[in-house]
Amino acid sequence: MLYTPIPLKAQIEGGDDLEENSSDAVMPTVAVSDSDRKRERTNWTANGGFTWEIVDDLSLKVEAGMEEYRQETNSFYGVTTYYSKVGGSGSTVPGTPSTNYNDVTRRRVRNTNTLSYDFRKLISNDNHHLNVLLGQEYIITEQRTFNTWVDGLPDFYTAEQAWAFMGAGSNASSSNMNYAADDILLSYFGRINYDFKGKYMLSATMRGDGSSKFSKGQKWGYFPSVAASWRLSDEWGMKDLRWLDNLKTRYSFGTAGNNNIPTGMGGLTPTLRGRHEAAASSTAIRPTGRPTATAPARVSWPMPT
Repeated sequence: MLYTPIPLKAQIEGGDDLEENSSDAVMPTVAVSDSDRKRERTNWTANGGFTWEIVDDLSLKVEAGMEEYRQETNSFYGVTTYYSKVGGSGSTVPGTPSTNYNDVTRRRVRNTNTLSYDFRKLISNDNHHLNVLLGQEYIITEQRTFNTWVDGLPDFYTAEQAWAFMGAGSNASSSNMNYAADDILLSYFGRINYDFKGKYMLSATMRGDGSSKFSKGQKWGYFPSVAASWRLSDEWGMKDLRWLDNLKTRYSFGTAGNNNIPTGMGGLTPTLRGRHEAAASSTAIRPTGRPTATAPARVSWPMPT
């Protein structure tokens, strides 16, 4: 990295304006202060639930939770940064400071209800134990993203001044005002547990998940699984070993789903994506763009392999 001991106008030889060379001939301390970022993130969760024994051995468990997430990011690009110098795809007012404000908010609500029944009173033999569980879960996630750029700030502005007086810029634009489609996951599941003398255990599970992320007709996926286990610590006199409390071997086989894809890929999802222009002296920002939609796609649960 080459820089001058006294402030001189940066010159990049050969017309090379690549980003990695944008801070050449700039004091390191200036380059650092001209590329600043402040991020604030808040996240809180609340969970609660209760269990109600409706009749003997039949229990209903209800759980609910909520998560709130917000991230605000302020970025500053001084006159020595690549964004300020390049123009075109960079600043709309080259050679002046710019600032960017990005705000992401997300809310997730979850509700899970399970009903379980123990057949201990219906099975007279104490060596056999059978338990059945049925459940339903509902998760909805809402997300909003707001992004705004301000170019043409006064040359002497620092990062703190730019963030405090964004209205001083000569050109402001807001884009990606994106109210993402709700992400909804609805699940139904059931499980059967059986054990003999508490040593030999079998379980079978069936789960059906419906996700709003996938295409029409492809939203539901079904995922079975089975498991068997053997409590070795109850065999061959291991009960007398003081240093061993519980030793178990377990084998399971099944399938699982994954809907970790961006919201809206499964079909036409209206999304407000406009570019909004405003003069520095104006207090209102008028949208000049139009809502658009993503192209439809045939997206489904991944097939188990």
